[in-house]
Amino acid sequence: MWFFSFFHTDNYIIFTEQPWVFGDFPTVLVKHVLQGLPIGASMSWDASSPLRFHVVEKATGHRCQLMTEPVYRGRNVNCRVV
Repeated sequence: MWFFSFFHTDNYIIFTEQPWVFGDFPTVLVKHVLQGLPIGASMSWDASSPLRFHVVEKATGHRCQLMTEPVYRGRNVNCRVV
């Protein structure tokens, strides 16, 4: 799975686990290193896996996980709880 970016507030850190899957090492080696293709050429989208949010409370280390439909999300701006 793919961890690209995370959210950060005063109280929480939130990691998003997207269903992008890297190919096995030989596939990455051939496509990326030998053929000179971008690393994305070795990745695939697993539509059967959910998008997961891993929420960690900074003060206690307590963790929970929330899941939703698999969607792509890019970079995010850090958050602030008001």
